[in-house]
Amino acid sequence: VELKTFRILDLKYSSQENLMHFIPPCNVITGIIRTPLLIHEDLEGPLVETLSRHLPQFAHDYIFGSSSPPSQEAAQLASSSRDVPRLGVYIVSSNSDQIGYLSRLWSCVPSRVFQMKGDDFFTKDQGRYDRMGVDRLAVLRGAAEIHGFPALVFDGGTATTYTAADATGKVLGGGIGPGLRLKFKALGDRTDALPNIAPEEVLRRVAEAVEKRKPLPTFARDTKEAIMVDVLGELALKGRDVIERWLEVVGPSEVEEAKKDDSGDSDALKKNFDRAVLVTGGDGDILAQLLQPNRGGIVEVSAGDLSSSDTKTAGKGKAKTATPKFQIMHSKHLIHYGISSAIMNQVRKRRKASEAKAKVQKEDENQKFMGQRVAKIFAVEDDDGDNVFRGSIVGFHKTNGFLVKYDDGDKEHVLAEELQGMLKLYRD
Repeated sequence: VELKTFRILDLKYSSQENLMHFIPPCNVITGIIRTPLLIHEDLEGPLVETLSRHLPQFAHDYIFGSSSPPSQEAAQLASSSRDVPRLGVYIVSSNSDQIGYLSRLWSCVPSRVFQMKGDDFFTKDQGRYDRMGVDRLAVLRGAAEIHGFPALVFDGGTATTYTAADATGKVLGGGIGPGLRLKFKALGDRTDALPNIAPEEVLRRVAEAVEKRKPLPTFARDTKEAIMVDVLGELALKGRDVIERWLEVVGPSEVEEAKKDDSGDSDALKKNFDRAVLVTGGDGDILAQLLQPNRGGIVEVSAGDLSSSDTKTAGKGKAKTATPKFQIMHSKHLIHYGISSAIMNQVRKRRKASEAKAKVQKEDENQKFMGQRVAKIFAVEDDDGDNVFRGSIVGFHKTNGFLVKYDDGDKEHVLAEELQGMLKLYRD
């Protein structure tokens, strides 16, 4: 049923916005929107008007009907024309206020609200620990969905986090620290002489460093640049250290093994052979550049920089080739993949449970035929001088059908359709 539901997911909480994406019945993401964080005053007026303000046109039309102004009556009318009237709304957030606001906001239209939990992404048996942020688990699941296990994700938001899993899909853990904005703001707010540096200033200087090949100097001669080079350089070095430690734990890249892998098992864990490291979040673009060789050209590096260890060699003699030890990949909406993966995983579990239940029911249904007597007409005569051979049902095979053992000792498999006629013939 959920696959037919038009799902609207509040995907990510940050200090600035809520992020949603829409999956209509075809299960293809057709749009992503960003909305400001809700405040209490947003819920004081008509809820349908607040909800409508945050919806793109196609979503508004789906919920309220095309050419209809937003109202509860319009939403009820539109829902009655859908195969699945109520919307499925999935919330991923560690902010209790936003969860409450969003739940109340969506209550004005026919919907079911689900607050996703940590177990939806990783269970405790899979390494999740108590109070582990659901957003961290969601992006880790998203990384595994795209590139497989082992997985490592950096999330640059209000807090900068990294979270890792090993090749078996078990959560290793991670780290949490203040995000870029918090670091810059803390220096400006908590010191007397240091300036506040606006995010726009940092972005401009980063763009200048990359485009004009003018990295922030290690020995800066400007106060703002001195702050920037320290904050960004620290993040780059810390990130590279985390990646190196992760590679020590999970092992090096297996590019050659990927060529040999011909596993057709749909239930097997997807494998991250090339050791892709995923970066996401509001500051993900800067963070992804800082983790690149030479720190993406943002921060000055020395000639003996550790980025020379970014490749490994394989082969012998002239056949030696250099392959990357890891790949940095920026995925702006990584959490979308994590949520979609978690939902589809639940669907698969329900489907398997349903199939298992149906199998048991079928086996029970087949079992009731065991021992029943049957008869069948053959072209030869039996010991009684007629062509009717009698026997009993003694077994069942899912492919070959029911096993009948005749009174003269012969056996054969018959399908259910033929069996019904044999049962009737014996009764007659």
